[in-house]
Amino acid sequence: MELSEGDRITPHHVARLLAHEQGMFQYARGERVLFCTGYDQAEGALVDELLVELKEFHFLYVVLADGYRETCYIREVRPWQSVCVLLGAGQSRRMGRSKQWMTVRGVPLLEIALQNYSGLNPLAVVVDPRMGLDIDPRAGVAIDPAMGVEDLVLQAGGIPVPNEKPELGQGTSIRLGVETLLGWEEEQGTRLTGILCGVIDQPLLEPTVIEALCDAFTDIGSEKAIVQPLYGPQKEVGNPCSIRSSLGTSAVLH
Repeated sequence: MELSEGDRITPHHVARLLAHEQGMFQYARGERVLFCTGYDQAEGALVDELLVELKEFHFLYVVLADGYRETCYIREVRPWQSVCVLLGAGQSRRMGRSKQWMTVRGVPLLEIALQNYSGLNPLAVVVDPRMGLDIDPRAGVAIDPAMGVEDLVLQAGGIPVPNEKPELGQGTSIRLGVETLLGWEEEQGTRLTGILCGVIDQPLLEPTVIEALCDAFTDIGSEKAIVQPLYGPQKEVGNPCSIRSSLGTSAVLH
């Protein structure tokens, strides 16, 4: 690691030792848990710096414990987790009406998507707050007409992310969604490993596909991983897409 005798070992060096393919986890085959003892005797800034350095390295949990051996007790357990940006602010120009409210078997596309992605928390749902409920009364959908699109997202346990300029393209919605999740990450003091980007116009998408995508993403574990499902006999690449949170951060910054 380009260190000489007497050099100071920094959080960056420790993180490289942990993350290297021939490092401390080289023989790990299952989920990885990092257990840090002596937290009460370490400088908080150094620990935080180490956790930032390890942000792109997948752990199931990071455990911070005070003391050593017989005197050791757990102070904090921090989950490393995947979250979701659900894109639902599209203008649907080709369809002539908001596709968010088009129904399949009597259920609006937006509501179906909220159900399919409900296993991911937090779920940031990008919507146009100016978009009212535009459901064909013949569909027989039992939704309070006084509700707004953001109310529907909140009711489903998601975080509504307003995008009042959806005409600028999907990239704008992705940026707003990622910004929201990075803010949530900072508030919660947790570390996000991956961000799943989904769209609402896949009413036949099975939740098992989402679960398999998240599992594959975890198994790969690369900081450069981008995982997408393949559909049909031609193995066509489709949505949703799972990326490292570091890539999402880069998209926001650039």
